Amino acid sequence: MQGFPGRVWEVVDAAIKDPKKQLDHRAKYSIVSRNYPLSPEEIRKKYKLKDGDEMYLLAARHMGKPRLILAKRLK
Repeated sequence: MQGFPGRVWEVVDAAIKDPKKQLDHRAKYSIVSRNYPLSPEEIRKKYKLKDGDEMYLLAARHMGKPRLILAKRLK
């Protein structure tokens, strides 16, 4: 993606309904929140996630409902 001015992600799981059961709590996640009811800090605290940069948890609204998407950043 040369020349693209933004970040690009590969979606790993677009249907995270229960983060406490679906996410590996030993892994580290960077959290990006846009138009979501919780801030990244609140999400991290609620689901007991460690801060990191390998995997991303994208929090957003889709069709009026809050969604969590697991992704990894492409370089």
